[in-house]
Amino acid sequence: MKSKILVSVLCISMVFVLMGSRGDIKESVPGEEFPVIELPPPPIPMEVIPGEEMNEDGLARIEATAGNVPGWVNCDGKLWVNYDFLSQSISQSNVDWPIMIIFYGNATVNKVKNIYGGTTIASTMNGAYNIGSGTQWDTDKGTKVTVTFGGPDGSDSDTLHLRIYAPPGTDYFDGAAGSWGHYVIASAHFDFNPPWDSVCGYSEDCEHRALQIAAGKGYSVIYDYTYISNYESLRNVSNHWWQSDGYVSVVYVP
Repeated sequence: MKSKILVSVLCISMVFVLMGSRGDIKESVPGEEFPVIELPPPPIPMEVIPGEEMNEDGLARIEATAGNVPGWVNCDGKLWVNYDFLSQSISQSNVDWPIMIIFYGNATVNKVKNIYGGTTIASTMNGAYNIGSGTQWDTDKGTKVTVTFGGPDGSDSDTLHLRIYAPPGTDYFDGAAGSWGHYVIASAHFDFNPPWDSVCGYSEDCEHRALQIAAGKGYSVIYDYTYISNYESLRNVSNHWWQSDGYVSVVYVP
């Protein structure tokens, strides 16, 4: 009997050891039921930008291995969720848009907004983060700029809309190791029928255009720097056009 108990204890111990060595996906944050994705160190600033619009062949290549369940991302010791939300609740049914871009180096919310036209009139959405005191929230209306884009209504003038999130006390995330410097995160989508904004989406293409604008103003950008598990297949749900390849891009702000 003692030998059977010993064998059982050893088997259970091996299970916990294996669970603790699964790679980049780690156990959930205490009090949260979502996994944590560890981001690599930031890149050396350079210019790597995409083409004008999303290549749907490229989008399909990861469709079998990605989903749209919200998850935590660990970026330089600070945690945030890879979507923003309609209200202050982390739920798949409460998602607004995916987080698409990290602005890092010496970024602040207002500094990034000024790249794209400053503050704007829009509805307020919610970004979740944890910098050591449990889940907290930042709210933002975002920044907008008018661009020409061939969306679901054809090529015309549409509104590029980024919402920028960081702890409001500092206006930026301050990485524990300092390698990302001061950084902020941004969700992205187009508004196709301004000023009503009831038809919107194409986050991946919006991210592309946002990177092109930043690069055109002299900022170093890298498209699809690392995967953060917020893939969304291209589809229309009640005029909400989902689209994300699941990767976050980065922009260096000196």
